[in-house]
Amino acid sequence: MEPKTEIQKETQKETQIMDMEITLNIENAIEFKLLRDDIKAALKEFYGWYNWRYVLPVEVVLGVDYMEIYTEYDITQELESCEKACIEQAKKDLPAEEFTEDDIAQGCYDSCMEDIAMDTNSCFSEISHKLWEVLDKYGFKYDWEMSWDYNVKYLRVLIKF
Repeated sequence: MEPKTEIQKETQKETQIMDMEITLNIENAIEFKLLRDDIKAALKEFYGWYNWRYVLPVEVVLGVDYMEIYTEYDITQELESCEKACIEQAKKDLPAEEFTEDDIAQGCYDSCMEDIAMDTNSCFSEISHKLWEVLDKYGFKYDWEMSWDYNVKYLRVLIKF
């Protein structure tokens, strides 16, 4: 193996710098000194609206030529609590000989999943519409993805500089 020349070493350093990402919560991103003022202003405006409505953490990933805004919500605990309460109530209300415990559990799961998913989708829809409004106001071009990954609803917005 041949030793690297100075040019090869410098190119390797530049490549490493280009791949660097910084992940911050949105509050720290707003204060991050290396961000352009228009980006900080957009983040601040969105977070001012968001902060008193939702408790979901918002992360900002900064790359050399992009920024990603990301938030997610895992419904697992809420779903389990809902199912448990539903099953207990159904056992009190329904005659034991008419429904098996599996029938009750499946019905409760379906009902809880539908209600919780609908509420979560509604919240994420409201969040995304406000974020689009702010990003459009500041003239940013962005791509986005909003979906479910099992019990986790997420929103990812990619802004290229």
